[in-house]
Amino acid sequence: MPHPKVLPEIRFHQKYQKNEYGCWLWTGYADLDGYGRFQVATRTSIRAHRFSFELFNGPVPSGLHVLHTCDTPRCVNPAHLYVGTNADNMRDKALRGRAPIMVNPNPGEHNGRAKLSNEDVAYIRSVLIAPRGGGTVVKLAERFGVHFTTIHKIRRHKLWSAK
Repeated sequence: MPHPKVLPEIRFHQKYQKNEYGCWLWTGYADLDGYGRFQVATRTSIRAHRFSFELFNGPVPSGLHVLHTCDTPRCVNPAHLYVGTNADNMRDKALRGRAPIMVNPNPGEHNGRAKLSNEDVAYIRSVLIAPRGGGTVVKLAERFGVHFTTIHKIRRHKLWSAK
């Protein structure tokens, strides 16, 4: 005779351990973002902290997320969980240093993907402004290993903030 199915609520309480900070740390499977996953039905799983919130507080209103006060993705303690908007979630991530804050969307040579330095940009602009400076857009693009539209945008100050 097969074993009776264990209720999800009972399985849930078997998959966390309490720590000294009051967090209930998920010991089951976690996704790539570090959030616990809980299988609620065959081929259906949700994030464990969301299951916990709904178990203790009822359904999450449509369009809202379950957020952590403790900033611990594996925590499923309902006392550490609250609902909020996506904007609330992004603001919390930024305030807690878990997401990059883009103060300047054009960070110049400090951008890890930048091919040009501030000096390169100053030179490009000076050559393109100077009469008979000797540099065409295409030649400059080839020299610096960028597309000619990059040079056009630098010339018109659409790329690379003036510093």
